[in-house]
Amino acid sequence: MSAPQFPSAPTPGPVAPVPGPVGPRPGPTVQGGTPSAGSPSGAVEAAGGTPSPTPSVAAAVELLQGIEARPVTEHVEIFADVHARLQRALTEIDNPDR
Repeated sequence: MSAPQFPSAPTPGPVAPVPGPVGPRPGPTVQGGTPSAGSPSGAVEAAGGTPSPTPSVAAAVELLQGIEARPVTEHVEIFADVHARLQRALTEIDNPDR
């Protein structure tokens, strides 16, 4: 009885390019720092056309400043606090009457 014959493994060839991540979508722009038609409530676009965060979002993100200098054991608590603040900010934007 002879050993079974298996086809040889394919020879590796050039690797096909993999599409990269999709970039951010451009939004409406307004010059002069006025609210734009498509911006969330409270978001203002700066003169360069980049939306500036609402005060509550800016305050939450500011808590991340200097986190690299804090002990890693404190990071989870800081991230949880920032996450909760950002969730509240989204709720305020989606439901301004609350």
